[in-house]
Order: sequence, then C-alpha cells, then structure tokens
Amino acid sequence: MSLHDFARKKRTELREQGPAHALWSTTQELRSKLATPYARHRATPIWAANADVVLVLDGLRYDTWSRVIDVELATKTEPRYSLGSASVEWINETFADRFESSWSRAGYVTGNPHSAKDGGHRWRDVSVYPLKDRGIAYLDEVWRDQWHIDEYETVRPEIMTERGLYAYKNADVDSLVVHYMQPHVPFRSLSETGGWKNTLAFGESDADKKDDWFKLRDGEIPAKDFWCAYRDNLRWVLNEVERWQSIVDGKILVTSDHGNAAGEWGQWGHPPGSGNPALRKVPWVLLEGDGKEMGAINPPGDPPVTEGVGDVDGVNDRLEALGYR
Repeated sequence: MSLHDFARKKRTELREQGPAHALWSTTQELRSKLATPYARHRATPIWAANADVVLVLDGLRYDTWSRVIDVELATKTEPRYSLGSASVEWINETFADRFESSWSRAGYVTGNPHSAKDGGHRWRDVSVYPLKDRGIAYLDEVWRDQWHIDEYETVRPEIMTERGLYAYKNADVDSLVVHYMQPHVPFRSLSETGGWKNTLAFGESDADKKDDWFKLRDGEIPAKDFWCAYRDNLRWVLNEVERWQSIVDGKILVTSDHGNAAGEWGQWGHPPGSGNPALRKVPWVLLEGDGKEMGAINPPGDPPVTEGVGDVDGVNDRLEALGYR
C-alpha cells in the first residue's frame, strides 16, 4: 500500500467511523509492520525440513489445525513462523535466491494462481515472478487447467493429489512441494452465502465483493457457520494428507504458507507484509510415509501441459475468486 493509499484509507475511516477507530486501526497497522522484521527473523523455510514431499495447506490457522487433527498428529505438531503473511509473499521468499540450491532441484505442483502473477512483489526488493521463468526443476501450475471443475471456484484437493502423485512418480527432482488451496476460501459448505462465487476482493465496501473473512467481521456470516465451514475445508484436504502417507516412502512435511487473522491486531484475512502472529504462526508436522500403496498410483499418462495455458486475465480472474484484487 502506497502512502497515498494509506492516507486515503485513513481519511475514509475518519469520516465513516470516527477519530477513535481511525486512531486505533492506525496503531494496529503500525504494530503489525513493526513486528514484521522479527517475524522474518523467526521464519523457517520449508527447505529446512529436508523432506521428500512438502504438503502446503493454504491459509491455515494454527489453532484451527490443533482443534481438528487427531491425537497422533497433535503430538507431532510444532508451531513455526512462516516466510510470509500471504501467499504472494511466501512464494517470493520460498523461491528466493538464497534457497536456489533447494528449489532448483525441486518440483512445485500448485493450485495457487499467484505463481504466475506478473508485476513483481511490492513488499520485497527482488521478485521471483513468474515462476515459470525461475528455473525450478519441475513446475505444474494446476490452476491453469483444473480451475472451476464441478463449479468449484478453486482447485479441488483430490485433483491436486493426482497431479502431485504424477510428479512424485515421474519428475526427476530431489523433493516435491504440493501447494493445496484448502482450507483457503472459498468454503465448499457456504455456497448459499456466495462462498464459491463472491470472494472477489478483500476489504471492498461492496458486500458482493467481500471475501468471507470480512463477511465474518461484519456479521454477514454467523461466526458458528463460518468456523464450521473453515474446519470443513481443512478436513477436505486432510483426506489427501492421509493418502500421501500411504504412498510416500520417506519424510513428509505438512505446513502452511500463512494463517488468517480474525480480528487479531485489527486485521482480517491475510494481508501481506504483516508480522501478526495469527498470520505468521503455522503448523509444522513431520510424518513418515509407509509407502504401502505406492503401487496404487495410476500408470503415468501424458505429462500435464501448463505452459501457455491461461492469459493474464485468466490469472487475475482466479485470484479474484480467492479474494485478491
């Protein structure tokens, strides 16, 4: 956000919500910015796990993970700080020059359209975008051809697993990162609230362009319904974690790129460049796969074709469906 945009935002808050709220929100935003260097210092890159497979569950709050998982997973879960407070920041840091020895021999299978977002990364000096030009050993941008399957304005987790398993069996890589979109909005169980269709722009005043985290803030989605839907999205992707455990003969890391704020420090959703622990604190779970069902992987067909599929407008449409402008 530029200084001009920040000043305009504060003028609007002052006019619509009064000086007390404007002062409070400014204090909270400064707090999150001042905490960012500390959060970056504490952050752990996924490459530190030396895992054979990394499963990234997008937009996962640490406390929600702790409430949903079983006792066995809970005993293996540690809190770690993420490299970013939003996907665009996490991707930029994960594939930064300092980790080239890791990602240059890795595969990245992703349902997150930020991988092709042009225009750089305004929160850091150096941009890795678009990833197709980065030199990653294997890149499959699943969102290009598997978006909006069965009316879902996202990439379904079972599709991500199939593409990830193809890479696991066929790609010549040292490690594989599979970036699922769940439990990130839209929520599959909130279609009646516009959960699949109306997640167009975080923070917009127009109700039809509000993401579900801001609908929660404004009371447009009852809190009970919201948290049930968020946990349901997490359970949806947890089924795929169990599948990976049965197939991989090696180490699996389960983590997230960022959390989500639900009012902590005056923030909602996952704005980039924040040091808010609600956004930075993510699960870090190391599992050992048993490899018992390796033979159950479908025979390899033709490799996925993603190069050149989807133009910039297509990228932006998909990002808007996830709540980004």
